[in-house]
Amino acid sequence: MSCRTLSVKMKRLSWAVVSVFALVQCVLPVLAFSEAAKVQIPVGTVVDLAFEATLSPTTAAVGQSVNLKVANDVKVNGQIVIAAGATATGEVTQASKAGAVGKEAQIGVTVKQVQAVDGTIVPLTGTKVVSGESHQTSSIVITILCCILGLLQHGGKAEIAAGSALRATVSAPVEVQVSQ
Repeated sequence: MSCRTLSVKMKRLSWAVVSVFALVQCVLPVLAFSEAAKVQIPVGTVVDLAFEATLSPTTAAVGQSVNLKVANDVKVNGQIVIAAGATATGEVTQASKAGAVGKEAQIGVTVKQVQAVDGTIVPLTGTKVVSGESHQTSSIVITILCCILGLLQHGGKAEIAAGSALRATVSAPVEVQVSQ
């Protein structure tokens, strides 16, 4: 075999290798894209949440942000769209301390959003309100029967304990990318 023939064969082999490499570079992104599918999370999809920390009117203020965790995977068509452990955010909407004349304390939280598996923000709706025990009736009865000191009786305390459940639902349809 002559040097010229060998040189021609090497050039052909080089072009073949370069062509295969270029083809692989073009095909791989298409294959990777086809591994991810889009799934729409419909309105009303249930998302079970748990409070990360204990809240009470003495530790929280109206407008304060609250973190919750997704209790279990949320699936649509067999695909996980919101993973267990994802952080959801909410807002304190009520925070009133127990008061005189038996007025009970109240604490309320409205959930706002959660992050899907691809990072998409999913809007949620759901509220949890806890009220302490009202002592207004007994406060008034004591005041009428006994003395004015009955007006100083306070109502029961309110608290949302860490780990308490809040069931939320998706409030607008959202499309997310999921791995297959």
